[in-house]
Amino acid sequence: MEVWGMTVKYGIRAAALATVVVCGLTGCGSESEPLSEKGAEEALLSEKTLPDGWKLRHAPTMEDFAAGENRCRNWSDTKCPGFVATGSTGLEGVDVQASGHGSIAGVTIHAFDTAGNAEAAFKGMTPTHKQRTGLEVRTGADQTTASHSVLVPFPWKHYSSYVDMRVGSTIITVAAQVKQPKDVTDLARYTADHIRKKQSGG
Repeated sequence: MEVWGMTVKYGIRAAALATVVVCGLTGCGSESEPLSEKGAEEALLSEKTLPDGWKLRHAPTMEDFAAGENRCRNWSDTKCPGFVATGSTGLEGVDVQASGHGSIAGVTIHAFDTAGNAEAAFKGMTPTHKQRTGLEVRTGADQTTASHSVLVPFPWKHYSSYVDMRVGSTIITVAAQVKQPKDVTDLARYTADHIRKKQSGG
């Protein structure tokens, strides 16, 4: 499993089911201002905006425009028109032990100039989840896909979870290794709300 550039190797025992795609509680549309490159950088989760139960593992980092656009094209299988910026934050749970066991997560945002361009890219990326176990998640985002695989390495059982969301003109990817699915869904819901506020000038 790779979480924000970190490769974590474990034995995997998982079943594959269909991915669940749902609209958020607010519907499938969003009226808000697109994030600029600076706005995207300011929207990254940081020491001041982390949810309870998490701390920074790696500082918020913006990608070079060309590298971010290329990554967008690769994972969405589109030309990513209107791409603005990509940035990521690495997190770890406060439950992480000295041995390294515990929750870790990577939160990445991809900003676009319009909600329509973000929606097109989001549509292109959803097939990547088809080989993972479907996980229904209600995040409050305009669109959500989510999945997880059960991992059972020694000495603890956990979940390799992925949640992709579109909030207006921003796509958010949460990739995490957690002890229970609720841990990643709570993080995803918090992040979606955080990005919505930033797009609304909060």
